[in-house]
Amino acid sequence: MKNLKLISIIILGIIILNSCNKNEISSELNENNNACKSGIITFESINDYEIAKKLTLNSTSIEKRKAWEESNGITSFGSYCDELYENLNIDDFKSTDEIRIFVSNNSEYFQLIEDDKGEFTLETKLFSSPYRYIINMEQMFQIENKIYKVFENGIASTSIENIELLRVADKFTIIKFAENPNIDFKYNEQDIENLKSANVWCGNNTREVRSTNGKDRTYFKLVLEQSTGVWGSAADVFCFIRPYKRTWGIWFFCGRHISWDIDVSIFGKTSTGWTTKTDHASSTYDGSVVQGTIAFTTTPGTTIYNYNYIHAWADTPSTSPARIVCN
Repeated sequence: MKNLKLISIIILGIIILNSCNKNEISSELNENNNACKSGIITFESINDYEIAKKLTLNSTSIEKRKAWEESNGITSFGSYCDELYENLNIDDFKSTDEIRIFVSNNSEYFQLIEDDKGEFTLETKLFSSPYRYIINMEQMFQIENKIYKVFENGIASTSIENIELLRVADKFTIIKFAENPNIDFKYNEQDIENLKSANVWCGNNTREVRSTNGKDRTYFKLVLEQSTGVWGSAADVFCFIRPYKRTWGIWFFCGRHISWDIDVSIFGKTSTGWTTKTDHASSTYDGSVVQGTIAFTTTPGTTIYNYNYIHAWADTPSTSPARIVCN
């Protein structure tokens, strides 16, 4: 029954996606002058892309994101997977095995992630990717004349005439494809010149923590995104907070009152030395996820970014705060 329900939703999503053509796109395109070309959301400039990414990641502006997608004639991969998850009735599952079979049968959209304690969480594919709401069902988007494809282990880019190379690549074959000089591939986490010392540097690796209380959990993740080498020099700290509850030994996301406070500073290395940027964000929200970016205005020619310090926490009523701290 669950598979039939999921298949019907998928068919509906395909119909929506395939309706993308210029004659059917709303005349009230947003201010970024984006267009749906061959089912791929296209940005006329990097600035348009940055504006759209910030808008789509804002968890308190879900309706704005949906309106943005509709105006561009596309259903993003992220929204599509979210809808599938939200239509699941967790109480229909009668065992852990049923959940595993369901995920196996729908692995294009769902995954079970094992944490360092051997526990499993049901997530959508690319659930915490900052690109999930600007990619189509092929997990691609376009900036100017370059095509980008998002994978679980990184992001690849190439000129538009080589689009077919990306279309046939997956997370396993992209490593081989990346040897092609026409394709640039950037891993999610790079160890290149990852400067760190006990007193000053906090590195640039992804930070994630979980605070668990019985069958309740708060998950908190920070990612320092470094765009150098893909589409220029830029740095964002991507934040992802989500509450969970456990059923049949599997963690499912749920709605809670979420609060957070994030104070972060980064160092950027330039040709003449180092530049420091600092920002702070705090608020509350009622929902199943908080996500967004702290964008830093960067100095042209900056080649690498590292955390200077992190003082951050995320909290829900049923757990103690999940903290990320580095001095």
